[in-house]
Amino acid sequence: MRTTNANLRSTPKQVLPSDMKIPMTIRQQGLWYLTEAERDVRAAYNVVLALDTSAPLDAPVLARAIDALAQRHPLLFARVVSEDGLAAFETLEPAGVAAVTVVDGDVNEVASRESGEPVDVERGPLLRAVIVRDGSRSGLVMTFAHIAFDGASVPILLSELCVAYDAVVVGAAPSFGSMPMAPDALCARERAFVRSDAGRRATSEAAERLRGLPASIELPRTGARVAGTVPRAEQVETMLPAQQVAEIREFCSG
Repeated sequence: MRTTNANLRSTPKQVLPSDMKIPMTIRQQGLWYLTEAERDVRAAYNVVLALDTSAPLDAPVLARAIDALAQRHPLLFARVVSEDGLAAFETLEPAGVAAVTVVDGDVNEVASRESGEPVDVERGPLLRAVIVRDGSRSGLVMTFAHIAFDGASVPILLSELCVAYDAVVVGAAPSFGSMPMAPDALCARERAFVRSDAGRRATSEAAERLRGLPASIELPRTGARVAGTVPRAEQVETMLPAQQVAEIREFCSG
């Protein structure tokens, strides 16, 4: 297999400062907790896109197109930092952040391999891009950390990536339209809702639905265990100090 790296510095219109802290939403905090608690299966939180392209992709052009997306979606070009148990995103250098790898092989095989390789969230960035060449065919495999990317983001990212790629090809600036809501503004809106009367009612209703459920659920196992996987079918009991339990309940109550 032949591999090459294509790194290209771009000159974005809007420069984001590096080392800028961006807060996490409640769901992102939950994902961070899960990835920390189960570090041996972090690859389970990868989101992988495998695409066939109508024409071979140019690695330097793709790197510049991805760089352009950094100005709209800074979480993809950040890393996760933790201080006193509280995690946040920290932005990376805004220019030259994209590294595109080119490999010879089959798109599906590359995607399968990428899905098993965790994204290094402490180092960042939170995505990887691989151009796959297989004779006359060409494809693209992109791997994201789920903490910064989900299924609803797929059509948005693909649309904007196409806009950016086409613009770079002709030497023009990408025209994306209005900027999406900033991550810190989204977090502020979420926290305001949680503290509102409507948010408190929603939290109370959710807690009520969970009340009375069994502490553990016995799930039937079907089929043989796949070699090389980590068995998770076990019950683990952990005792927490009473003070810590009280603090958790106080935090969850808003």
